[in-house]
Amino acid sequence: MEHKFHHYVPQFYLKYFSNNGKSIGSYIFTNHKYVEHASISEVCRKEFLYGDDLVIENWFRDLEGIWKKIIDDIIKNEKLILNDETWTYLLMFFYLSDARTEFIADSFTDLMTRTIRTSAKLKNKHMGWELSDDKIEELQLHIHKPNLIYIQNMPSITNIMSDLTPILLRNTSNWQFITSDCPVTIYNQLFANRNYIRNYGYGQIGIQCFLPISPRLCLVLIDSAVYSFNCDEYLVITINEPDQIIELNKLFVNNARRAIYFNNSEKQWKIEKIAKLKKSRSNNFGNKVFGNEKQGYLILHSKVSVHCKVKLPKFNIKPEFMSIPFPPHAAGPIRPTVILAEDEDK
Repeated sequence: MEHKFHHYVPQFYLKYFSNNGKSIGSYIFTNHKYVEHASISEVCRKEFLYGDDLVIENWFRDLEGIWKKIIDDIIKNEKLILNDETWTYLLMFFYLSDARTEFIADSFTDLMTRTIRTSAKLKNKHMGWELSDDKIEELQLHIHKPNLIYIQNMPSITNIMSDLTPILLRNTSNWQFITSDCPVTIYNQLFANRNYIRNYGYGQIGIQCFLPISPRLCLVLIDSAVYSFNCDEYLVITINEPDQIIELNKLFVNNARRAIYFNNSEKQWKIEKIAKLKKSRSNNFGNKVFGNEKQGYLILHSKVSVHCKVKLPKFNIKPEFMSIPFPPHAAGPIRPTVILAEDEDK
């Protein structure tokens, strides 16, 4: 059947890392396998991930045509010149490149499965259910279009992201950017430096979103209220130090799930060095149960984030943010503009 396989990382995007437009270098973590030429049409895809009615798949196809024109222009000119329309589509590209992945689909399915198992255990304990622990562990939820809820959140999340500042990193070193099966990396240098262990959300202060778009260019959305940086009039920061590119790739490889992707010309020893920087990453959401029998129970879910520390000398935390008090609750401090955006949506 035509359009049976849905690509959760767009083929047009992966081609930016290819020498010939057909194949791309890949490194698969499960068997530590380096592949110089992996077919772009056969990676980062899953059967009917977005449903067999093809509504979402066809919507993505239309959007990808628009995104490609914007990214083509950025790569050609190596600078950011955005109007209101291209900025809106760029925010959509960032968010949906994260929301559409197989990792998100599987994580959401796992989250909901863990939720029903947790609920069953609570009902066993407080409501007289008599399901055995083995039976509870056998409970498994199957969700049609598991990415759908995240895709539907796109208007509200991109509104939250709209106060972030776009930056283009231009890599002139002898190391190339990699990408992965989870191409958007969300990080928070402020939280990491303050050892404030929270999972990262788009609305938190200090958020940084990275999306490599070629071996030499990487898009960044950054909370410029928290970080100082030096860029030119076209929002470009040039990096010629190899160690800084390795640090960024360390971030990207730890955000990857099963594989990283790279230009076919990149040397194998460099890719293997980057691959060794990867630590294990949970493939699910964390569940915590709060409350009691009288007041009721709250099951808190949070997506597991990348918490490895990386050195990002091009982005400096403003001194005042190293001492302001942070709240103890799980969400962490939220940007004031996000609160205003949420009020407007109500």
